[in-house]
Amino acid sequence: MNRARLLEAEARWALPAAICAFAAAALFIAATVVIQSGPLTSDTTVQFLREYDDARGTMLVAAILNALALFAFAPVLLYLFRAASVRSSGVRGGLVGIVVAGPLFLGAAEILQHIAIAGAASDFASPGGGAGIPIGEYADDLIRDQGLFGVAQGLSFAGVLGFVIGLIYTALWAMRVGLLTRFFGTFGMALGASLILIAQAFSLLALMLWAVWLGLIYLDRVPGNRPPAWDAGEAVPWPKPGEEPQDRDAEPDVVEGDATELIGTTNGENPNAARRERAKRRKRKRRQ
Repeated sequence: MNRARLLEAEARWALPAAICAFAAAALFIAATVVIQSGPLTSDTTVQFLREYDDARGTMLVAAILNALALFAFAPVLLYLFRAASVRSSGVRGGLVGIVVAGPLFLGAAEILQHIAIAGAASDFASPGGGAGIPIGEYADDLIRDQGLFGVAQGLSFAGVLGFVIGLIYTALWAMRVGLLTRFFGTFGMALGASLILIAQAFSLLALMLWAVWLGLIYLDRVPGNRPPAWDAGEAVPWPKPGEEPQDRDAEPDVVEGDATELIGTTNGENPNAARRERAKRRKRKRRQ
């Protein structure tokens, strides 16, 4: 694909990708507000199941909003990955599946986990269950025995792993080809790693705000100018520390001054060498 067609395709998909970025952040913030306004304040599994059964509708809304936010993030990351891959042959196109699957798996895990916990909470609220079993152990068993809970845990693990790999890899290459600044690219990679190292809810909130800035970059609405690689349609690597940035449109340097021909030179020959050669020829003539 030539540069003109590449830029045309990116411009066509820039608005949908930016809308997904803004929607992802709005949906995740809305889910956080719903959860914070809910009645869940439990410290034990028993109390958690009791409260969850009472707040079943609220938690369903929160789970759907969280899932939609994660689903909306997938096109945002995919757009950046595609832009980096067409500017460098070093980007492994086969990783596109991981880039997309990470947020999609996490979103699906949100829904399945809600269904599983809601089922456990309903069973816990039913009279006559868990006779002869300590109530705390009974509550834990009810959650573990839900078939969808195991599936949700597996999807969550795979989703987090895929999300981390996809986000770090995409941000790294976007920074290398000049689509993201060093600071913003490094920040994105740090957020990807934080999905494992820090509380996931906090990391996802910061990641959604990072996506908002990405959306502004896609639309070329960031303060100042977005990185030049976007409009160039090719990689424009950032200068190394200590190097001056190169102006791609600048004219070659021209040295001003008068040129003076050196007497006794031939085809740029050193004048001292020319004098030595003439002296050798005179000595040979005198000997003859």
